[in-house]
Amino acid sequence: MERDLTPGLLEWAQSLAGPVVRCHDVSWSHGNSDVTRLDLASGEAAYVKRYRARGKFEQERRAYVEWCPRLSHCAPFLGAIEAPAMAIAVGAVPGSPLLGRSGRGPRSLPVEDQRHAYRRAGLFLANLHGLDAEDDDPAPIPEAWRLRARTWAARAGAILPPEDVQGVRGLVEAPWPEGTPVPKRVPCHRDFTERNWLVEGDDFTVIDFEHARMDWSLVDVERALSAIPKGGDGLGQAFLEGYGWGDSLQDGNLLRRVTAVAAFSQVVWAVEQGDGAFERAGRDRLRRCLDADSESRRLR
Repeated sequence: MERDLTPGLLEWAQSLAGPVVRCHDVSWSHGNSDVTRLDLASGEAAYVKRYRARGKFEQERRAYVEWCPRLSHCAPFLGAIEAPAMAIAVGAVPGSPLLGRSGRGPRSLPVEDQRHAYRRAGLFLANLHGLDAEDDDPAPIPEAWRLRARTWAARAGAILPPEDVQGVRGLVEAPWPEGTPVPKRVPCHRDFTERNWLVEGDDFTVIDFEHARMDWSLVDVERALSAIPKGGDGLGQAFLEGYGWGDSLQDGNLLRRVTAVAAFSQVVWAVEQGDGAFERAGRDRLRRCLDADSESRRLR
C-alpha cells in the first residue's frame, strides 16, 4: 500500500474535513493499515486510515457506526469509503498514546496520572461490554475457544515445544467449570492496550477499532492487564476498579484460558513477522500462564 494519499482519496478526505495544507504518515511499523495525519487549513487536524484487509476495514467501520455513537471517549467519525481505497476518516482529538512510540513502556507521566488513565480505560471497557449488540456466531464460547486453540496449535507445532502446545490445548479444552455460567459475546475492542489510549490531562480517547468484534469480554480484560509492565505501580488495580471489579481479579481460572491462546498466537505471529522482542514477551507470558495452571491443579 502506498504511504501517500492518492489524489482521489485526498479529495474525498477534504470533502469531509475541509482544505488540507499538509499530509504526513504516522503509521506504526507493524500493522494491517496505514495512517495519515491531515493538517487542515482551519488549524485543526484529521486522520485517514487505509486497510489492506477488508475484514479490518469492516470491523472498524462497524465499531464507529454502531458502537461509538453510544459511547463517550471515541474520536469523531467523519466517514468511510471503499474506493479508490478502503479507508475511514476521523477527527483529531487531544492527547497522545499512553504507550510511547518506542513501545517500551508508558509515557513519563506521574504515577497517579497513569492510574487515572487506567481507571478511565476500565470504565470505558465496562461501557463497551455493556452495549446491546447482536451476536451472529452460533458457536458457544467454550467451543469457539477450543477451535482457536487447535488452529493456533497447528501453526505452533514447529515453533513451540510439544509440551507447551499440549499444555495450552489441555488448559483450553478442559471441561467448563461446573456451576460457572457460559458467557455471552459482547462488543470487544480486542487490542485494548495503552498504545490505543490517547491521554492529555483529563482527556481520554480510545482509538484503533480494526480488531473490534463480538467476543468474550475477558479477551479485552486480559489484553489490558497483560500489557502492564512489571512494577506497574497499581495500574492493574486501577483498571479493575474502573471496570467495576473492585481491586481484585475475577474469573482467574477462565482468564488463564484466554491468556494461553493470546500468548500462543503472540509467539506464532512474532516468529512469522521476525519480531524477536515480541516473541520473547509472548514466550514469557505463555510460560507464566502454564506454570500458574500447573500450580492451580496441584493445589486442587
